[in-house]
Amino acid sequence: MPTMERIKKHIKEHKHKYILGMPIFILIGLLGSAIIEQLAPPRTTLSLVTHAGEFTPDKPIVAEIRMKTPGSVNVVAGTLVFPADQLEVSSISKENSILNIWVEEPKFSNASGTISFAGGIISSTGFIGEGKILEITFNPKKEGSIRIDFIEASVLAHDGKGTPVLQEKIGTMYFVRTQKLPSPDVNGDWKITASDMRAVILSLGSSDLRYDLNGDGRVSWADVTIVFTLMMKG
Repeated sequence: MPTMERIKKHIKEHKHKYILGMPIFILIGLLGSAIIEQLAPPRTTLSLVTHAGEFTPDKPIVAEIRMKTPGSVNVVAGTLVFPADQLEVSSISKENSILNIWVEEPKFSNASGTISFAGGIISSTGFIGEGKILEITFNPKKEGSIRIDFIEASVLAHDGKGTPVLQEKIGTMYFVRTQKLPSPDVNGDWKITASDMRAVILSLGSSDLRYDLNGDGRVSWADVTIVFTLMMKG
């Protein structure tokens, strides 16, 4: 028997052993990442934040552009892109924004799939900490994976020189699916965890519709990927 066939046969015969141990490795990995993040020096970031969960074509997605900075800043600007064939913006809100002056009013184009803004903070001390820049409401058009990213962004220090201090731009990904498909929360505890992923993996190769998350008629690694992606989004 060829080596690869022997490997596949071994994994199939001992699948339960691998699965039972998998959450431990995932937990170790997540804990390690959390420790590294805690030990790392604070960074200035711009991110698009949404609560994790299921998104369907008939329900809006509400997201926030947020900034986190350990040093005083007073100017923030950015441009995001999204797939116009899969998503559209219905509204942008400046309410409760940490920015109090706008060089460029927030605007969007559903034709080109762009969102842009540029503003400042009028304050003798600038801004330090974490706060909301904008709230954006999206309407999904169809199913699928939807990626939204910053293509341009800048944060300038409140130092009299306008020193660029932005270190990381963090976009996001949504997985939009119809309500007819099974929920990735396969155990029904209102959380997407390693327990859900383990249940899907244990059903690999079957046609159990409870775990056929993408509706293709069989349980495959594509279904595992759906759970893993949502689990990592937290």
